Amino acid sequence: MVWKAFDRLIEPLKTWNLEPVLWRGNSFNYIKFGLWTAIGTFFSAFSIFFYLTVKGYPLDQKIAPYFFLGGFMVWFFSRIIHIFSLKGKLFEDPKKYLLETTLYNQGGLIAGVLLAVIAVIRLGLPFNVALDGMAVGAALGLAFGRIGCYNYGCCWGKETNSNHGVVYENPECSVLRNKPHLKGKKLYPTQLMTALFNFLMFFFLMGLMYFDTSDGFVFITFLLINQSGRLWLEYYRDDSIKENERDYLTVLFAVGIVLLSIFLLILDYYQIVEIIAAPSLGPRQSINQSLQEVFLNPNIWKGAISISLIMGILYGIHGKKLGSW
Repeated sequence: MVWKAFDRLIEPLKTWNLEPVLWRGNSFNYIKFGLWTAIGTFFSAFSIFFYLTVKGYPLDQKIAPYFFLGGFMVWFFSRIIHIFSLKGKLFEDPKKYLLETTLYNQGGLIAGVLLAVIAVIRLGLPFNVALDGMAVGAALGLAFGRIGCYNYGCCWGKETNSNHGVVYENPECSVLRNKPHLKGKKLYPTQLMTALFNFLMFFFLMGLMYFDTSDGFVFITFLLINQSGRLWLEYYRDDSIKENERDYLTVLFAVGIVLLSIFLLILDYYQIVEIIAAPSLGPRQSINQSLQEVFLNPNIWKGAISISLIMGILYGIHGKKLGSW
């Protein structure tokens, strides 16, 4: 029943994986994944600003430089996790692996926490509230980003005979560059499964602000749900299996984050450490009023556009050969 409903939902999207390249140039290509990343980042930024405004912390400062830096940080730490996943392979051919465009979105979690620290120091936001805002934005940004993954063909699923399976035919897609034998075969649409999961998580996290939860609870809940979902989806993913060996780095990362989030929830429940989850003031403004303030604030537009541009560039530009700079 659930799979049939999901199949009907994704049916209009199944042809979105036919062409990964948006623009072809003489010296480089721009892939659609970068466009989806930019779109997701733009809406993610606005959701962060909206959340903070509802909580009573409107951002009237010049925030564009911080968000420009934030976009680079997300990309950088996503690259660092990829480099760690290579282990000794990096030293076998440093040029080849350093020029790969592979990214691990779990590195963005590290960047998000560091951005929250910057927001505390430079913008005067409470640390817990800044983390909550980052969590809400990350959930929405990841949802759009996974649609980009589907188009590009990365993060692909295992083979399946089910109707909801998706097919890749374009040899430039990441899945066929890595495993040509999967051409024309039905694969679990793990990217679209993750996108739907993240959209649902976004609305759930936004709804939490209207319950009697402590500031910081949204961030902890995001960690638990996001990484638990990652572990569930690992059952359907095939891209982690390379040279007949599974890459367990992201699994170990996810397990560690799940255990940490459970520990933090216990501390929050017993109110042991208020620094982790401080008492909440609850929503301080109506949704309509907050939306008006966000959309009429030029600093917010500058911040959202800045981070969207840098993310779109860093995630979208490839060299003449897709998969490398």
